[in-house]
Amino acid sequence: MNNPSTETDRKTRNRKGFIRLLLFTFCFLLLLYFANLNLIETDLISGSTVREMQARDDIQLAFVGSSVVLYHMNPEIVKEETGLTAFNCAIHSALIPGDLAMTREMYKTSHPEWIVLVLEPYALNTAKESIEAECRMAPFLTGSDTLLEYYMNASQIDHAYIDRAFIPRKMFPRSIRGIFKTLDTKRDAAAAMVKYADLLNPKETYMGSGYVRHEADPEGLNSDLRVLMYREDNVGNYYPLLDDTVTMLRKYRQIVEEEYGAKLMVIITPEHTSHTLATPSYLPYCQSLMRFCQEESIPCYNFQYAKPELMPCLDTYFFDVYHMSGEGSDLFTRTFCRIFNAMRNGEDVSDLFYRNDWLYLDSLHGITNTWLWPAGGDTFKADCNIDWHSSPEYRFTYLDAEGNETLLRDYSEDPVLNVAYAGTGNLRVYARVQGEEQNPDTYFDYPADFDFAKRMRTFEY
Repeated sequence: MNNPSTETDRKTRNRKGFIRLLLFTFCFLLLLYFANLNLIETDLISGSTVREMQARDDIQLAFVGSSVVLYHMNPEIVKEETGLTAFNCAIHSALIPGDLAMTREMYKTSHPEWIVLVLEPYALNTAKESIEAECRMAPFLTGSDTLLEYYMNASQIDHAYIDRAFIPRKMFPRSIRGIFKTLDTKRDAAAAMVKYADLLNPKETYMGSGYVRHEADPEGLNSDLRVLMYREDNVGNYYPLLDDTVTMLRKYRQIVEEEYGAKLMVIITPEHTSHTLATPSYLPYCQSLMRFCQEESIPCYNFQYAKPELMPCLDTYFFDVYHMSGEGSDLFTRTFCRIFNAMRNGEDVSDLFYRNDWLYLDSLHGITNTWLWPAGGDTFKADCNIDWHSSPEYRFTYLDAEGNETLLRDYSEDPVLNVAYAGTGNLRVYARVQGEEQNPDTYFDYPADFDFAKRMRTFEY
């Protein structure tokens, strides 16, 4: 027979143990919540963007997206050209879950009539939100409902529930100053930007309204072209938007139009020509997005297809393969405003854009970059990103440690070089359109610029 007092003591111990477990779980979750908001590496530009957005109640037109919005859209010009007060509600690397979270946050203080969702290549074949974007944005969001929706939208796609809940274990500030910078940015982002100015890119200035102006740096672009933009194989696949992407786009549209009563517009920003020549799947993905928008009755404009009479090629204004300098952003913003005003007035602007991939590609001319591959033994093979109706020719030289060049073979259509290469200097290849002048920046050095790890970063769509 059980002793009643012993049974009572056991139940009491179990009850106390359960209460301790609940208390521990509550404290652990509270600590985790605090760490996710205060103890992850944040970004001064992102913090300033979100904090300024939260303090504004006058936004009439919002550009929502990732870093291309921060660099490409000049709100001051938008105000001048359209009469609307604009703001770039954008975070580096953000995809549609992040776009939705920023839109939610903006509508807590402002109620713009227009939302312009700006999409770019890497956003078209995935809806997965990057950890980097989450770190830049989540600490500044207000309200547990917004944070929870963002967490669920991101996690439901990549199923990284645990990784996203425990971000501080990977993204914890690496120094005492980093911890103070994170806390200062959360408390007063504008003051933190001044205090930690040495951590900012000296070529960039935060202009307010979510706009970052970058000084021209063509050599930075040339360096990227030499090591990153290799042409992918064209396997001839059809490239539809993924189901998750379609689902998130429909959800975003429903919230913007039905919940907030705003008008939605989608634009595709122009890429450097090297990207369209190197990535055969890029243009088909753009076409898939445009078909989706047409089916959903969403105004959509692909500025990659802009004819010269609408917008000149902006390749010379890119400081890397994705982003334009300040002068380029001014040109692009004015082009956008011309289309936006025409759309509001019911004007047909279709003649200002190429109708399809083939007409756009047919308008291109020239070589954007070249490269040289080891092809086994003493054989090396050159290739380049070139328009589809020109033929390239290559010139090979040997570059010693002092920078002196020795001609190995003059211009020829033959891309193969046979040479005994000991690896003590660089082999250099120049590429030009047959019979035309050589662009002095269109060259590649092997092996100085040849990095297999960087080669693996070629863009996949």
